This record gives sequence, C-alpha cells and structure tokens, in this order.
Amino acid sequence: MQTILSCSGRLVRNPIKRYYLLSHRLLHKLPSSPRDAYRISRGQRTYAASARTRTADAKSSPTTDPEAAFYVGPLSKTFRSLKTFSLSSLALCTSVSPFIYLMDSNLSHSARLGLIVFALSTSSLSTALIGWISSPYVGFMRNIESNSPSTAAADESHKATTVLPGAVELVTRNTWLMERRTRVYDPIFLGQTKRPFAKWELKPAAEFTVTEGGVRRQAGETEVVAETLDGKGKVLGQLVAHWTKMEGAPADALVGLIEQRGSVVRYFNVHEELLK
Repeated sequence: MQTILSCSGRLVRNPIKRYYLLSHRLLHKLPSSPRDAYRISRGQRTYAASARTRTADAKSSPTTDPEAAFYVGPLSKTFRSLKTFSLSSLALCTSVSPFIYLMDSNLSHSARLGLIVFALSTSSLSTALIGWISSPYVGFMRNIESNSPSTAAADESHKATTVLPGAVELVTRNTWLMERRTRVYDPIFLGQTKRPFAKWELKPAAEFTVTEGGVRRQAGETEVVAETLDGKGKVLGQLVAHWTKMEGAPADALVGLIEQRGSVVRYFNVHEELLK
C-alpha cells in the first residue's frame, strides 16, 4: 500500500482522505512529500530569479557595450523618445489621411485634399526638423585602441588605415532611429563647427607633420581616416585623405584633403564639459 502523507508530513490513515489526496495529486501533479515540495518550490524560485535577471540584462544592454564608453550623452533617451513620438505622429497622420478624403462630409473634395496636404506637410516638417536637430547628438563615445585592426580594408586606391592614439568611435542615431557608428581613426580631423546643435565636425582638410605621432606619411598617399557603419557593422561611407604638400607650408608638413565616399556622419553634438 502506498504511503500517503499530508502537507504537514503526517501519515494519513483515513481511506477517504487517502483517496482524495491521491487523486488530487495525480490530477494536479502535486509533490508527494514535503521534501519534494520544497525542492520544486526552490527550483521555481531559482528559475524565476534567473529569468528576471536575464530580462533585466536584455533591457539594460544596448547595441554597443556601454561599459567600454568613456562618455555617455545624458539626453540620449530624451531625443530618442522625441523621435519616436514624431515618427508615430507622422505614421498616424499618413494612415488616417485616406479616410479623411473618403468619409462623408459637407466639405468639398478640394477642401479635404487641402486639409490632408496641410496635415502631412506639417507632420513631415516637424519630423525632419527634430531629426536635423537630434541626429548629431552622440549617445556614447569610446576609445579605439591604437593597435586594434580597423574595419577599413586596403585596396588599390589607398593604403591600410592607421589607427592613431586618440582614435574614437561616436555613436549617433539618424531620423529613423537607426544606429550610426562613426569611427575616427585620425583625431586631427575632428574640430569645432559652426553648425547649430553640433559642437564637432570632421573637417574637410587637416595639416599633419610627417613624423607626428610616430607615423610616417608621404605626399601622394591616400588612406581612410574615418568611416561610418550601421548597427550591424556594415560600412556606409568613408572619408579618404589625400596627403599632399601645399605651397608655403613647412618642409615636413603635409595637408590631408578629404574625399567623401558614401554616407558619412560628419557632425557631432557632445557635452564638452563632461569630457574634462
């Protein structure tokens, strides 16, 4: 005869209670002893805790590792929420416009069409304005090790990229909230800008001393000094520097003239006081 224990661990001798407990456990798959109940309860608590930990980690970890960043933009979440609201408003306005034109109303067709055009143009203009203001905002920035390999491959048109000390990666988001990672391999091309809502820009030219930073360059050489990648690491565009000698410049000085290939993020908005 199978031994039936109650939840308190006592032996059940009453046959009616024994039958009830046995059938209840078979139907609901309850543990047959307090020890099993403790094991199941403990396992459920452990699994629930680990599931909560995994969920929290998934929510807190962005596309790029924030622990490696030495700068984090304090307004990145604000700009992201603003872009989300603007894009949602544009999508809602676009989806409702056909119903405004087709619904029965005392307004003429020309008046309805004018209302739709006004609503769409206003929403599109506000979305474009918000995107223009917030796109240069840097969410976070991290160093690129000078001895780490760059993603810019050498080809017949330019030599392999040299990662100089001070090279950085700046992460921004465009109007459609897509991540853009701009890797600046030569920091001498980063300078102040006059563009509103931006502090830095990738300059169209920069002067370089031949022996500066332990790197030797020659007139006539070309190399990638910056490039922009998407969130998956695909190269969207590059800035190629053509090194040449200019009249009146010192004998050991070269000037790098920039040629843009593809789409490159060239303006960045950072809080310079946080970098000091």
